[in-house]
Amino acid sequence: MNTDKHGWARPALLFCLAAGIALAQFGRQIDFTGVWKLEMDGADPKAASLLDVKMDGKLLTGKLKTPHGEFPIENGSVDGADLFFNVVIKREEYALRATYRGHLFSEEIQFTVEAGERMRQMIAKRVETKGKT
Repeated sequence: MNTDKHGWARPALLFCLAAGIALAQFGRQIDFTGVWKLEMDGADPKAASLLDVKMDGKLLTGKLKTPHGEFPIENGSVDGADLFFNVVIKREEYALRATYRGHLFSEEIQFTVEAGERMRQMIAKRVETKGKT
């Protein structure tokens, strides 16, 4: 009768290795710094906006570039894979505050955007990565 005293060692080692890799991926620091292209379902692709952001710790700064102008990000923050910011779009006759809430899934950010009484879903894909200065 062959009794392998260490028959558990190989599966245990493989489990520990897999768990270590999973934890390393889970614990990696997400950096939103860069330029992201925002698109909305059913919208004209030419009307896409660019989100140019810099992340410093949990602080998010930058601007939203649209066909109607550039608008600074206000109250930007990051919490893990989630980000949040406001943009105030100012026109001569009014100012509209839009709230962006996003979550990073793989290589894209899925946003819920609230502006006035309207709520829309947007997807952002990174088009340029900028190094931290």
